Amino acid sequence: MKPNLTLSLSAILLYLAQSLDANTTYTAQPPPLGSSQNTQEANEATNSTQALDSYMLNQVSAFARKNAQLDSLNRNTYTLDKSQIIDKGYTSSTNIFQYMPFVWLNDTGLGSNIDLRAQGTRANTSVQVLVNGVPSNMLDSSHGVTPINTLSPYSIETIEILPGGGAVIYGNGTRGGVVSITTQQRYQSLFLSAGVSYSNIIASTGNNINADVKLGTKFRSDTRTPIYVSLGAAYIHRGGPRAGDLTQGAQANGSLAIDFSDKASLDFSLDYFAGSIKTSPNNSFQITPNPSRDDRTKAGYGSLHNIQHRLDASLGLVANLTQKSKLDVRTFFHLNRIDYVDSITNIASFSYGRASLDNVSANQNNSFFDDKKAGVITKYNLNHTNGRFIAGLESIYNRGDRTMNQHILWEGSVQMQPMTVTKYDHTMNIPFQGSK
Repeated sequence: MKPNLTLSLSAILLYLAQSLDANTTYTAQPPPLGSSQNTQEANEATNSTQALDSYMLNQVSAFARKNAQLDSLNRNTYTLDKSQIIDKGYTSSTNIFQYMPFVWLNDTGLGSNIDLRAQGTRANTSVQVLVNGVPSNMLDSSHGVTPINTLSPYSIETIEILPGGGAVIYGNGTRGGVVSITTQQRYQSLFLSAGVSYSNIIASTGNNINADVKLGTKFRSDTRTPIYVSLGAAYIHRGGPRAGDLTQGAQANGSLAIDFSDKASLDFSLDYFAGSIKTSPNNSFQITPNPSRDDRTKAGYGSLHNIQHRLDASLGLVANLTQKSKLDVRTFFHLNRIDYVDSITNIASFSYGRASLDNVSANQNNSFFDDKKAGVITKYNLNHTNGRFIAGLESIYNRGDRTMNQHILWEGSVQMQPMTVTKYDHTMNIPFQGSK
């Protein structure tokens, strides 16, 4: 229920009326001797004071509506629902967080992490991002980027922001806060929606298209074990700030939930994304020493092409142990992988010994980022006479792999006494693997 701010004005107006009544009292001065006319005027003034009446003003209320919801436990929670996302016309999920309160985006160079309460470079490990209850933060804290860009803005049902404080109920890695993104909900009857949006903004060189469809229904509604089914799909076509920037991808999600009377509930959810991201390296002042405004949209010196896959799956059981206590057990799996399939950076000037080599290429094909996570989260909730008690236990295994393959190649002719160099060929392979 959306909170209303009510301001009662009756007490204030009553106070003003009483003050007015007190300030309108006239004091009769003693008349000078021998002045019957002044005595008569003083008596009339006294009678007029007694003739004043007091009136009780009717109550007046003013309402200020705030289009947000507050969680019953975390008073500083901010919630954004699907209707608000559609009304704003966001072109990407990252774009949503640029305009949300409490939220900053920390750009790592490979993408942006959501930041709450000024975590800075530690936002990836201090702000927990959940997609349908599944933690999505990458273990690689130096290069890892939480894959919020893989979510179509119109596939999101709700976004809940909990900056610090009560966010500890969501477990480890929530010092800065929690961002909970939901793409599924239960439908009490047959529901079908489909939509497509198009935009072309000044800051983009390409067209932005978002298309989505969602189907939801409820089976066995006349029994004590109803079944809820939801299926959705989305398509992303998004240009970027420079020529050649293009992100294309498809997202599919679904959920199945079964209620066992009022004793327990079992649910399963799945969200998958596959996409292609094309861009180019940052431009260099060595190539364009004096860039103009038109140079801002020019492609960089090279081409970068990545393939990304994301998978979030969870299975949960909620059991009402008593009327006041509840047990929530959830298992999950998360995968986020980025492969460099056609990524070449052209280097304008490369130093080799005392020589400067022009038109050097750095090939990063077969480099990749891979993040896998699996675990179990258990939470016990008890509402007692004096408040609320919550206890939780989580067991999570997280493994991160990163490999940088780089092949630097130059061919030409340069004099390096006492010889002539015609080729420079250097290959690097830097693997990284971590787990916790």
